[in-house]
Amino acid sequence: MADVLVPFGNRWLAMSRETFTEALAAGDQLMPATQPAQAEIGPQWLTVQALAKATGVSTRYWYEQIRTGHCPSQHFGTSVRVPRSFLADIETTSIGRNGAGQ
Repeated sequence: MADVLVPFGNRWLAMSRETFTEALAAGDQLMPATQPAQAEIGPQWLTVQALAKATGVSTRYWYEQIRTGHCPSQHFGTSVRVPRSFLADIETTSIGRNGAGQ
């Protein structure tokens, strides 16, 4: 009889507690805990509204930047998203290496 049930897609894995513990140990060896989990990083794509809120610049400005190709974007159905890395890039550019905007 299985001691542990683990969701796997739309199915379930059933295993003994010993097998589960061995699987966790093997996973730790393959993927060290020093790598941040995806949930800790946050979303990889920002809405234009989130970008506007983070930068203090209007959504109208950002939509214009996207339209003219100055801001990278991706369309997901009818919505537009901006890569989170772009926000980090503009923060680094606007602050500068010495933290004084230079």
